[in-house]
Amino acid sequence: MIKRTTGDKFHFKIDGFTPETLPMSRLAEYMTDLAALLGHEHNVHFLKVARGSADLVHIIEETQQQEVIQRLHLVKEGLGPVEAQGAFRSLNAKLSEDGKTAKMMRGRGKLLAFPGIKATPPTYGPIYMQGHLDGQLIRVGGKDGTKPIHIMNDDAYYICNANAEVARELATAYEKFIRVYGNGKWFREPDGRWNLEHFNIKTFEFLDNAPLPEIIGRLRGLPNNEWKEIDDPLGELASLREREG
Repeated sequence: MIKRTTGDKFHFKIDGFTPETLPMSRLAEYMTDLAALLGHEHNVHFLKVARGSADLVHIIEETQQQEVIQRLHLVKEGLGPVEAQGAFRSLNAKLSEDGKTAKMMRGRGKLLAFPGIKATPPTYGPIYMQGHLDGQLIRVGGKDGTKPIHIMNDDAYYICNANAEVARELATAYEKFIRVYGNGKWFREPDGRWNLEHFNIKTFEFLDNAPLPEIIGRLRGLPNNEWKEIDDPLGELASLREREG
């Protein structure tokens, strides 16, 4: 017997399309971006394209509903995983190309609006450039040849990519603070914010996340340096910062 998936129905409604006018190939593109936006690929299940506006109906399993809703809320605020933000931009770009708008609904409640044709395009982008990201490695994994690498730094959450060899090396840095180097794809929004769509990791190094007093204690323990002659090293650092500012 097939077990029935339980959970609330969610709706991605594209205004201006109907099931009869939405091309199948375009539907597949929308669904790919929608899956990336929602995440939790094993807990989100597509049901049908309902009538009226082209309504992509899907069920999110009860155990993951609140996490998905929180993910959508973060995207609405311009935050959340890089992968989700990139999917949101990609959906809006497709809607703009098709001359449509859309909305994400849970029942009658609107969770997220997609301005599409009404959206203001990014000021710049995409811009490809080399750079680095700092943060704590919290996940390495995936079955594909390119492995997803999850890095968290304060409120920022980056989902990067690495080849299998680099991913194996990164696995030794799990829950450690690291700096990753590679190539990123960036967009600059009209308000001046820079958003990272994806980042391919080439190399990495460990960072020392010890408290500042401990680091200064190590420096004072080294021979032939001036730090051990300073009575208040923390105060001296604060003074240096004020002079530099």
